Amino acid sequence: MDEHVILVHGLWLRAFTLAALHRRLEREGYAVHSFDYASVFNVPDASIGKLVEFVRSIEAAEHPRRIHFVCHSLGGLMALRALGKMPDLVSGCVVCLGSPLRGSAASWCGVSAATRTAMTPTIGRVPTTCTWLTVYSR
Repeated sequence: MDEHVILVHGLWLRAFTLAALHRRLEREGYAVHSFDYASVFNVPDASIGKLVEFVRSIEAAEHPRRIHFVCHSLGGLMALRALGKMPDLVSGCVVCLGSPLRGSAASWCGVSAATRTAMTPTIGRVPTTCTWLTVYSR
């Protein structure tokens, strides 16, 4: 398949929460991959590095024409940061569902001071020069 979609879940969730979306995208003809990470137990930079490795492994094995991202909440921020580390990645779209792209006070509810310190670089604002942010509808 030429068109691949990577699903990235949000804070407090796991990949299985996007299973219905995974099935729907497969029915539409996309090759769908779910990226699972420990959103609470790892610092975002570690998970972003694993996301980069995950994407590179798909790119090497499948040679897709396009790689798209559909992300929920924190997953959108992580995908955008990961894409910043892969400027040579094949083109695609990023769909962020409820991602706090301009920051969010609500994202700090129930989060310890240590976790806030570790997550600040990721949950901060997305740079306005971000070229991967695309509004996509089909």
